Amino acid sequence: MRFDVGGRRIEGGPGTRVLAPPGAKHAFRNIGKVEAHLRVEVKPALQLQGFLEEAAALARARRYTRRGLPRRPGAVIELANLMVRYADTTVMAFPPPVIQRLVLARLARPGRR
Repeated sequence: MRFDVGGRRIEGGPGTRVLAPPGAKHAFRNIGKVEAHLRVEVKPALQLQGFLEEAAALARARRYTRRGLPRRPGAVIELANLMVRYADTTVMAFPPPVIQRLVLARLARPGRR
């Protein structure tokens, strides 16, 4: 796995522990050739598990590229809906949060999953 935390890159395997302080920009990616399993602890968790489950379901449905970019216009709306629903829990690494709030709220369709 590769972890990017606060501008630092960490590569690790089984048993590696990585701490992302509150508010730190962070991301992770499986750089191996086999499926990876992570144990993540978040305090306070808020609604993060729901967000991760929904995001993983969209990824399994191939709505996004490996880099997280929507594959079709409808996926843009799905992403906007997801991010607006979980705005109190998480933000994307890019664009800046203020831009996300302005753009995603306009793209999201109320009441749609």
